[in-house]
Amino acid sequence: PTSGAPERRAPAPWWGPVTDYMHANYRFNLDRMNMRRQGEGELWFGFDEHGRPHMRLKGTAQSPRFGRGEIVIVADSSSRQMYAVFDLPKLHEAQCLKYPFPKPAQHSRRLEMLGSRSDKLARLMRERGPSEKLVLDWSQSYSLEFLLNDGGREVRGVDLRRGTRVVKTVRLSKASQSTGWRMSEPHRTCSDPDSTRKLQGRNLTLQQCQQICLGLPNCGAVYGSMEYRPGNCWTVLRRCQEAIFGAGYRVWHRETQVDGMMNAAKPFDPPTGRCRNAAAVRDRYATVELRPPHQASSALNDLLLLMAAYLDDESRWDRAFLLLSACRVPGDVAVLIEDPEPPHPEMLHDVSFRYRTQVFKLGGNLSFSDPAADISEDIEHTSQGTIWLGLDRQAFRLQDVQHRTKVGAVVIDLLAQAESPGILFAHVNLTAQSEAQCIEYDYPTVSQNDFQLLQATAGEGLSFFAVSELRGEDCGIFVAPLARQRWVHVWVDMEGDNPDAILRVEVRKGGQILRRTEVLGWTTEDRTHHGALTPPQQWQCERNKKRAQFARLGLTEVQTWSAELLDALHSVQRLSKGFSVLEVLSLAGDVNLMVEEPALPDLRSLPAISFGFEVYLWWGDGSPSSAMSNGGQSLVSGTFLSDHRTGWTSLKADIAAKDGVAGGDGANVSMLLGPKSLTVRVAEKGAPAPECLTLPLPGASRTGGARGGIAKPAHNIFDGVENIGDMKCNRFTFPNVGPHNDSVKFWFSQQNSSVCQLQTLPGPYPSGRARPGTVALIYLRWFDPIGSLEDYQVNIKRFGLPKDHESPPSPDWQCTDAGKVHKPWLRVQEEGELPYLLVARNQGCTAQNRIARWSGTPSETLQGCYEACADSPECQYFAFRQHEDCEVFKAPCLESSSVSGRGTDIYMRRNTGFLRAAHALAELAEASGAVGLMDNSQAAAVLSRLVVVAPSAASASARVAPETPALAPAPAPAPPLSPLSPDLAHFSFRYTTTAPRATDSKGAPPTPGAVGNGILRVDLGRRRLYLRSEAANISAGVPHAVSEIIYIGDLGRVFVRTKVDETFEECWSLNAERLGPQDHRNSFAQLKRASSQSDWYDVHVPNSKYQRVAFYIEPTSSALQAIRLDDFHVGLSVDVSVSEWSTETLEEKWFHTEGMQWMGCSAETPFGKDLPQLRHWDLINVFFPSPRARS
Repeated sequence: PTSGAPERRAPAPWWGPVTDYMHANYRFNLDRMNMRRQGEGELWFGFDEHGRPHMRLKGTAQSPRFGRGEIVIVADSSSRQMYAVFDLPKLHEAQCLKYPFPKPAQHSRRLEMLGSRSDKLARLMRERGPSEKLVLDWSQSYSLEFLLNDGGREVRGVDLRRGTRVVKTVRLSKASQSTGWRMSEPHRTCSDPDSTRKLQGRNLTLQQCQQICLGLPNCGAVYGSMEYRPGNCWTVLRRCQEAIFGAGYRVWHRETQVDGMMNAAKPFDPPTGRCRNAAAVRDRYATVELRPPHQASSALNDLLLLMAAYLDDESRWDRAFLLLSACRVPGDVAVLIEDPEPPHPEMLHDVSFRYRTQVFKLGGNLSFSDPAADISEDIEHTSQGTIWLGLDRQAFRLQDVQHRTKVGAVVIDLLAQAESPGILFAHVNLTAQSEAQCIEYDYPTVSQNDFQLLQATAGEGLSFFAVSELRGEDCGIFVAPLARQRWVHVWVDMEGDNPDAILRVEVRKGGQILRRTEVLGWTTEDRTHHGALTPPQQWQCERNKKRAQFARLGLTEVQTWSAELLDALHSVQRLSKGFSVLEVLSLAGDVNLMVEEPALPDLRSLPAISFGFEVYLWWGDGSPSSAMSNGGQSLVSGTFLSDHRTGWTSLKADIAAKDGVAGGDGANVSMLLGPKSLTVRVAEKGAPAPECLTLPLPGASRTGGARGGIAKPAHNIFDGVENIGDMKCNRFTFPNVGPHNDSVKFWFSQQNSSVCQLQTLPGPYPSGRARPGTVALIYLRWFDPIGSLEDYQVNIKRFGLPKDHESPPSPDWQCTDAGKVHKPWLRVQEEGELPYLLVARNQGCTAQNRIARWSGTPSETLQGCYEACADSPECQYFAFRQHEDCEVFKAPCLESSSVSGRGTDIYMRRNTGFLRAAHALAELAEASGAVGLMDNSQAAAVLSRLVVVAPSAASASARVAPETPALAPAPAPAPPLSPLSPDLAHFSFRYTTTAPRATDSKGAPPTPGAVGNGILRVDLGRRRLYLRSEAANISAGVPHAVSEIIYIGDLGRVFVRTKVDETFEECWSLNAERLGPQDHRNSFAQLKRASSQSDWYDVHVPNSKYQRVAFYIEPTSSALQAIRLDDFHVGLSVDVSVSEWSTETLEEKWFHTEGMQWMGCSAETPFGKDLPQLRHWDLINVFFPSPRARS
């Protein structure tokens, strides 16, 4: 036993190999199925005076690429680094790389396995005693036989067996000690700081040079180019300090053995000279692949891992186990730098296998492209299937199953027969859509140019790339080019009984992995018959399609998503067997289709639709977690019936409570929506009787109503297939719905012919960022598409709907006209009306009536803070300070400027007491109108703006107002001031513009047809401007655009909003020059009459040499009637017709930016951080000229 050995977990055996130091020559023989070779070298292993293990190995290798080479590996425990020195004489180059030891903490499972082997070995040595052979089960497939001498104290060899077959043998013999010389790495010489080196002669052999050194006193080394032939002989006195030399020299150091123990010349010292980290070196001549154990567990990697673990806890590991592990290394290192023979797929006749493919980058086709992010984030793109390839018959059959695609599960069967005349059958089954189709195609042809490219690629063949371990098998990785700049990486079993068995395939392009295929059950036996190439009768294959084709392979024209299938088909028909195998292998998991996306169901064609629903309401951004973080959810349940024949819709909402979710607010709401009117009945808890009001629909005529024909669903996007309960549902998204541009999501099950659920979400900001607000999730408890006349009549009677669009609601409702009620609890918001009112600036409410306070998401926008207030029935006021605070209060709000300070504003909620049940019905109506569940789109829009408060919460009970005498006519308004009046403080007008004309046209008429119109409002005293401009037929690509500008001079800000149709919207908040109170003046006062006989007044735009603005003032009314804008630089003029000139005082609301359309305006512009040049904008600069410009 080794003296001073630390106590181990398992008792140390009383016998075993001497472990302190070993130096041996080795010879190995490797007999893998596709790699047979032999080699020799030297191995050192031992422990230093500190008990740290070290290893050194020297071997030779032969590579077709690099010729004969030498590798020296030093495992240095002191630095936990492994050094590998490669000498490649054919390239006249040497290279030293260093690799870190693997970290035990990252390989706990592998260490557990190695620990089990160590314990087995220790137990075996204790139980059997001294023996000439130790047999250890190394893995499920392999066993190791250690051959021992000298009563078990000396290792003389290792055999690696797989069953009864010997895979590798290593034989060790004592290293010769007679020479007493240690050879350096190649390309080394001795530095000579003391001038002791001497050239002893030229054309001397190594033995002659060493004899000269032995005859010299204090000679420590010789060096020169004498390894393989005579050369220069140099001697150096005392110790040689090595230096790198580029002439192929080596150094031989004189050595002295000390009692057979540690070599005095320290063979475990790291190489001298420059060694670089392997990870940072790209131009490697060879590589020691130290892969993590779960990818490749080479003998060398196991030894390094054991050495690192021994340094951390030497009591766990027996030294004998480390020594025996080192004896496994010879041969393994050489395997890593030599090229094994590639497989021979060209020798095959029939191949069949199962596969499982993971797709990392999809081919760009529609049906398999990523669905919406919230659907695809948890989806792993995988497929599985089977392939049979009959190379002699030039045929193959493939079945590919993709469980989760954008259109749900897809099963594809391909049957290809390339022999003349050639035929291809494709069967596609979309299980989630209940669609299946089989098409018979002619075998595709290939152009001469494409075939020549394929043929050139097929001539490359497989070449060796690396070794690895896969599923417990040692594998060689071989690579070959494919068509279209792709490469295939093939994992081949190197030790199985079938030398060409393929275990894995990867397809790469441009260094990026596209897909990885695990090959299962590889066999070269013919397990098919001719019938396998005949489609089953139940497929009902069609050659001339009688039905619309919903899936296309893209065989007639090369598409990006069909190119790889065409390459495989052409290869099977016209190219070599070997290349055909590679192309078909790379096809697994990549049979792409162009599938028509599911269409929105046409529910409007049914006579009527009814369903039961549950509406979950919460404030947030749409995620379920936001419901919990912002006060939970409210639940309202009810029923819905839409009569598409008459245009009547019935909605009923009831108080609900489910799983701890809050219900309504003590009131049930029923609505009856018709072509001309809206009837609402509210039954409050504790009230003696329900109350009912009727409103006429805005825009309804006395005869035709507001129906105006069948409503068309809004623009929608198919997102993908999602599971709702036990149904697979197609999901569609409808953007920009309703007055707030909300989003509506709609789920429909094709298999069940049923609506699954709906959801309304706050529309995003123009920048695309998610906007918080009220979220409604509408789950359908049951769905009834009413198709038969009998069902229609039963449901109309059960829901109490009128029989036709002219009939009034049932008198049982006992409703009152809301127009005759003083302060009715039912009203419809005006379009663009804000649900809150600013009541104080730079103020806050005291905390005594505060309900809640947020500093996160609700404080980002004013609308978000209002939504947080509206989520609480008690909230009547809220204080807002952007990005800092949102506080909600119940009445009364006690104002205090010291509470929040400057920047905090107080707003009053207009719709306090808004019933949650009515809110739920409004959200349901908005969603139903967008997706086509309701027949009356205008009525749906009205419902989305409906405000229903509890009758008891109204300021006065709903009652019929007394008759009042007619009011006296209002006095006529004062005539408007002239633009030239010094008293002018406010003005506004509407305008239309015409197409530009040439400036020198002398008043020629403009191009016919107005191209723009808008309105301008200016407050000179408060330095405010509002401009709305609408333009039509700007270009073929931009038929309609709207722009709005709000200028606030005292703050130095300009807000600009542009919207192009429904496809583009941007909003910017820009810096401009700040104007003070002293800048208040009538901007028209600077005008000069064009001539004494003219009523035109003009002025040059300040700071502009080429722009002029002229105004025409009607002499009788003194009203502005026309404007002309001249740009002499481009030679164009624009004529503006002015109407509705007014100088009445303007309300502050026109210059507010709290409206929905201004939410989320970006402060970063595409033009630069600030825009002082905005004063050059014609209108802003004319009406509010810069003080510097005036001076």
